[in-house]
Amino acid sequence: MRKGQGYGREMVEKAIAYAQSAPRGKAKLVELTYKPENAAAKKIYDSLGFRLTGDVLACGEDRRH
Repeated sequence: MRKGQGYGREMVEKAIAYAQSAPRGKAKLVELTYKPENAAAKKIYDSLGFRLTGDVLACGEDRRH
């Protein structure tokens, strides 16, 4: 799989859609983490409206919601 084909964005969009219609009830909040040096992930999450929470996990990943 090559970068830039939109698969990452599509995957995140599908995960959000699932969370919004999950069989156990709709999610009130969607959170994720990622390594700050992952520029492609940052771009996708920014474009989908995820914002940094200011929390950084022990493994160095930033938290967004």
